[in-house]
Amino acid sequence: MFQVPSIVNTIKTLVDGGCKLDITTRELKPSEMTELFQLKNKEGWLLFKENEIKEKDLDNIPEAINDEFDKKTPSQRFRDRLFVYYKQTHNDTKGFNDWYISTLDTLGQQYLDKLN
Repeated sequence: MFQVPSIVNTIKTLVDGGCKLDITTRELKPSEMTELFQLKNKEGWLLFKENEIKEKDLDNIPEAINDEFDKKTPSQRFRDRLFVYYKQTHNDTKGFNDWYISTLDTLGQQYLDKLN
């Protein structure tokens, strides 16, 4: 878990219903920079509080938040991961749905081709 004082500067909505956050930190120590850079391109959970998060605060997090990832179907999780891949490799989100359909067709055909 990584914690550092931060400011949420801007919030943008995305076509898939998600949000893009622009977050700025204060000056970081080298060890904090290392830890932060290890998080790049990783999916995780964001917990934001206006004051430092203490261990006792974590006891008050509803179980529903912890179980949210488990509520998605495998295909919903796969689509989310493909969206992250598309966004990072295409630098936009507008063409995602067409790319998603094409990619699923290609993947499906690759598995059928293995049967021959």
